[in-house]
Amino acid sequence: EQGLLAGRYVEGPRPTGRRGEQPWFEAASVERARPVLDALASVAGDLGATRAQVALAYLAALPGVVPVAGVTSAAQARENAEAARLVLRPEHVERLTRASRGA
Repeated sequence: EQGLLAGRYVEGPRPTGRRGEQPWFEAASVERARPVLDALASVAGDLGATRAQVALAYLAALPGVVPVAGVTSAAQARENAEAARLVLRPEHVERLTRASRGA
């Protein structure tokens, strides 16, 4: 959600303005998302990719899901486009699925 899965606001300050008021940036929400954030970081490390790229590749690998990523710069658009080249191994998909289901 708006940079959270990319890791932008995990350890750093919350975003400013209206975005920072969203409940998913509250400390308790970030902690609930921690297993997913950690799994994204782990898979990203395995693949030499970013968390955002892994999140997009994972969603694209799910049946019936079409990820739509917002961008605020040309660099983000290029980074997101690179996600289409990622090949997640079955163990990556399983790791991300377990984390997202709280297993």
